[in-house]
Amino acid sequence: VDPQLRLEPAMLAIAMFFWTPPHFWSLALYNKQDYVTAGVPMLPAIASDRVTSRVILAHTVLLVAFSLVPAFTGS
Repeated sequence: VDPQLRLEPAMLAIAMFFWTPPHFWSLALYNKQDYVTAGVPMLPAIASDRVTSRVILAHTVLLVAFSLVPAFTGS
């Protein structure tokens, strides 16, 4: 356990943050009707498939960018 905040764990946390939404939204696209029927405001249930796909792509690009940070920082 290191009491200091370092770049590597912070980048891992940010990568996990950007991984979680597109993972669940892509699964929700597959089960969109279930979310609509249940009234759960998951992104695919309240936005079009095209909008959802663009948001998933944006999060994926950010995920790839943050996952490459350790390679460029020498971690």
